[in-house]
Amino acid sequence: MTPEQLRLTLLAKFRTASEDRLAKLNADLMSLESDPDQSDVVERVMREIHTLKGESRMLALAPINQVAHRTEDLLVAARDLGFQIPRDHLRGIYRGLDLLAKLISTDLSALGPGHAEVGAAFDTAVKAFQAGDTVRWKDIDVAEASQATAETGAADTSEAHASKGDAEAQSKRRKEPARKGDQFISVSSRSVTELSDQASQFSLRQAQTKSLANDLVRLMRDSVRAGEVMQAGLTDLAEETGMADAVRSSLNTCKKLGALHKEMVDRVQRLSTEVFESELVSGSLQESVRAMRLLRITTLFNKYPSAIRDLADEQDKAIRILIEDNGVAIDKQVLEALEEPMLHLIRNSVDHGMEEPSERERAGKPEVGIIRLAARKSGESIEVRIEDDGRGIDPQRIRQTIVRRGLLDDESAAKLDCDELYQFLFASGFTTRKAVSDLSGRGVGLDVVRKTLESLGGSVRVVSEVGKGTTFHLRVPVSMALSDVLLVQLAEGLAAIPAENVVEVLKLDRSAVRRSEGGAFVELSNAGLTPFADLGNILGLQQLTRVDGDLLALHLRYQNQDVCLAIRSVRGQRRLVQLKRSPFISRATYTTGSALIEGGEVVLFLSVPTLFQRATRSGTALSEVPTVESSDAEPALKVLVVEDSELTRQMLTTTIANMGFTTLEATDGLDALQKLEKIVPDIILTDLDMPGLNGFGLLEKIRGDDRLCTIPSIVLSTRDSQEDKQRAVEAGANAYLVKGAFRESKLKRTFEYVLEGR
Repeated sequence: MTPEQLRLTLLAKFRTASEDRLAKLNADLMSLESDPDQSDVVERVMREIHTLKGESRMLALAPINQVAHRTEDLLVAARDLGFQIPRDHLRGIYRGLDLLAKLISTDLSALGPGHAEVGAAFDTAVKAFQAGDTVRWKDIDVAEASQATAETGAADTSEAHASKGDAEAQSKRRKEPARKGDQFISVSSRSVTELSDQASQFSLRQAQTKSLANDLVRLMRDSVRAGEVMQAGLTDLAEETGMADAVRSSLNTCKKLGALHKEMVDRVQRLSTEVFESELVSGSLQESVRAMRLLRITTLFNKYPSAIRDLADEQDKAIRILIEDNGVAIDKQVLEALEEPMLHLIRNSVDHGMEEPSERERAGKPEVGIIRLAARKSGESIEVRIEDDGRGIDPQRIRQTIVRRGLLDDESAAKLDCDELYQFLFASGFTTRKAVSDLSGRGVGLDVVRKTLESLGGSVRVVSEVGKGTTFHLRVPVSMALSDVLLVQLAEGLAAIPAENVVEVLKLDRSAVRRSEGGAFVELSNAGLTPFADLGNILGLQQLTRVDGDLLALHLRYQNQDVCLAIRSVRGQRRLVQLKRSPFISRATYTTGSALIEGGEVVLFLSVPTLFQRATRSGTALSEVPTVESSDAEPALKVLVVEDSELTRQMLTTTIANMGFTTLEATDGLDALQKLEKIVPDIILTDLDMPGLNGFGLLEKIRGDDRLCTIPSIVLSTRDSQEDKQRAVEAGANAYLVKGAFRESKLKRTFEYVLEGR
């Protein structure tokens, strides 16, 4: 992997990790608004923003680092006040998180000057706030056009001085950002749907081609056997009758035909192999398309808090946003269709549903109102709730409006129950308000909500209580009963493994399997050293792999862990309806259910957590697995990397591995001590700020252990004060490096220095 490829990989991981961190930060801040006395939440908030700041600094993402740094300053001040802070202080923190989210969503490989201006503007605003000045936080934002403007301007300037011969190269350079940031390419939902349909058709055609190829192989083999029988019969006839010349001619013809048949068998077998390879491509294509279509609903929910806060500020309302996504993933097309209806409902909640602070106080409510966005799975559907604790919807006002508009008479309107009344809210132009604001009114846009949901095959329902609040229940269909799976052949029968857990199907040379005290492992290009097992063995069945030849294996991933399982063969990717566990398979703990396919063949759905437990039952963590060297090679020195940031840990382990060392990993001080009970590394490289046992405590524990005290220890931290350096040295560090000034060459020289002093 080249340095540029490594950086792009790390940037992609940084984006994913940071989006997760920001989601946690927003959720934790909302929690602290309602209950500031949560020390564990406060500690988590400080750790997340500190890690985000450190990772952005390590990757030289200056604008993100600057905003994260100042957001951390605001959080430190809030922590010191026990999170009993003015709303303007809280707005500043949320604005920092909003800016970070927008910066992280840009092309990280080419942050432009406009983004630097955002960092500087937020830096200035925080300093002004700390000085006691009034700050309009919402005026600081990321200009969407700043990046494009900067790049276009640079391209125009360079083109003005370029010769005609340079035009093609200029064009190629302008296209490079799109190639590197391909995840930002805009693709319509319709295009994705068409691609999905085509992938399904391709898979079906592939299955048919495979069936034809198998039939050809069978027919050709039967033909060869028939020719061999005929040849043997002619030979016997020639010996018995003495009709040598006539029989010999027929025998020669038969031999030629047999040779031709064998050559045809060879060609058909090669065709069968090609079909198999094509089938793997088909499976990969379907998995890619499926991944394109599924998105966490959090990606939609996270678009609204900033808008809600800005709308609330405009109306002098105090609103807290709560998000409960429950890990729900939803089809991209459905997600996009929900965006506008949800925005209508949220704006209605802010404008019409939520009272002003004085009105809430008179009603005996807390000054700060709550809007909750929640999602959960419900059977074959997903239910989205938009809930507020505002003034609620008055059924009597709806009746009056119905009568006033001549839709029903008084008697008919009086007979309607609440559910029937609420349905009128979704009629075009229906509103109980006499004057509708520029923002919204109950009814404005609600007809769009209903029509959109109905076009998706979904529905919307309203539950409300006067003085208590309103909840909109949006229900959208998701094929929860349908499972995309990869079918694999067991010793007897078929098994299904969820396609979302299948990273790839690959062929391995048997020499690639390495063994150590922890078990068997293989080195995978996209996962590193990975536990290896035979699927048949871990299920307690007959071993599935062949005695000789290459191994066919599945690379599976579950909860950020990987295993590689040897299998007999792959039957292709399918979408199956999973049936409930029957009494006949209830004792098979490795199954979650079954399905039926053509011909009445039963397919067992395998439990992925069980597969991982059995494949790694030795208890050896992935980070502890030693590299197996050949007997005549000098074993590589081991470096234990203690770092709570997964992204920073990966960058360090990759860098250290490139130096020729073996790397072991620990997520914090306590994890490191557990690792050190089993192994003794040659060097320990540790961060200082970690949950559980921090770096200072780890150093002190090591120096107090006679078995470990001679191991050289190096600190790599974002802390750069002389006091921290001195404290680390006193705790037992042999060297101290600052993350902001991290260089591979400097780390290598430090390793050489501490090893010489052993």
